[in-house]
Amino acid sequence: MPVADPQVGPTVQARRHDIEAARLRVANELETQRRTRRDVLARWESATRNLRTAERSAERAGDHVLKMRSLYNAGSSTLLELLDARRVLNDAIDRLALARAENRAARFEAESRR
Repeated sequence: MPVADPQVGPTVQARRHDIEAARLRVANELETQRRTRRDVLARWESATRNLRTAERSAERAGDHVLKMRSLYNAGSSTLLELLDARRVLNDAIDRLALARAENRAARFEAESRR
C-alpha cells in the first residue's frame, strides 16, 4: 500500500497558483505594451494633425502679410496693421517649428517601439 505524503497536495496547489500568477503577469504586461503602442501612435497622429494645421496657419499668415504689404504700399493700410500681420506671421512660424519638433519626437518614439 502506497504511503501518502500529506505535503504533496498543498505543494501542487501552490505550484498551480504560481503558474496562474505568472500567466496573469504575462497577460498584464502584454496589455500594457499594447496600450503603450496605441498611445504612442495616437500622439504621433495628433502631432501630425497639429503640424498640418500649423503649416496651413503659417501659409495663410504669409499670404496675409503680402496682402497687407500691398495695401500699405498703396496707402490703404496703416503701418500698425502691417506690423500686426508680421507679428502674427512670426507667431505662426514659431508654432510651426514647435509642431515640427513635436512631430519628429512622436515619430521617433513610435519608430523606436517597433
